[in-house]
Amino acid sequence: MRKFLFFMFALFSPVSLFSAELYGLPREVFVKRLNAREINNYLLEQERLLASGKTNYQTLWLISAGYYYQGEFYQTTKESRKRSFTLAKDYGLMATAFNPQGAEGFYWLAVAYALWSKENGILDSLFYADDVLEALNRCIELQSDYFDGVPWAMRALVYDLVPGWPWFGDKEKAFRDIQIALRYARGKVTERTVLGIYVDILTRNKRYIEATNALAQFTNIPWNSEFELEEKRAFRDISNSIEILKAKKYWQ
Repeated sequence: MRKFLFFMFALFSPVSLFSAELYGLPREVFVKRLNAREINNYLLEQERLLASGKTNYQTLWLISAGYYYQGEFYQTTKESRKRSFTLAKDYGLMATAFNPQGAEGFYWLAVAYALWSKENGILDSLFYADDVLEALNRCIELQSDYFDGVPWAMRALVYDLVPGWPWFGDKEKAFRDIQIALRYARGKVTERTVLGIYVDILTRNKRYIEATNALAQFTNIPWNSEFELEEKRAFRDISNSIEILKAKKYWQ
């Protein structure tokens, strides 16, 4: 149970490394994530447009993404994070209903489900695990290369951390998916994110030599100042694996 709660925290913290050019996020929206006031004002502005009847798919999934950023990086209490992730979930659901063929909506819905249920506690984390998986499945089915491997890596982590029968945890599927994720991410801005998830999976499964090699690749990726917010989070979220590898004398 404790491992699964960690999953809901770790799964989505480092996976927001996306480029405005690659993933359809307008540059003027992309830069707003760096400032709490800017992202808050953006969300209020977009919700006013929706209230006036100007509804479209992109606006819905961008608002879902915006509430993720608000909750993950700028809210300081459990209740405020819960409010942000509840809204991220609600707008993700609206986006997928508005356009059931859009990968973006299902991706952000998966993110929102995981973090919302994590804030609500372990029972909700377990109960909504299948909703996270279903949203990731739809995202991958609709666009297998979306986000350069991140949805595959996220699904791998779900399979690795969810218990086996009567749940749907599956180590074989976890390692299959993470290898696919690594192929999609190679040389892309998402590579550090995917490698971080790979290190986490390998370390938890006591494959320490492979984890050490993957960690070396993770740390050797040049720092990307455009994604400083996410780069710092990626290093923070891998700290537990680093401590384990140090304790086992695999990492200096």
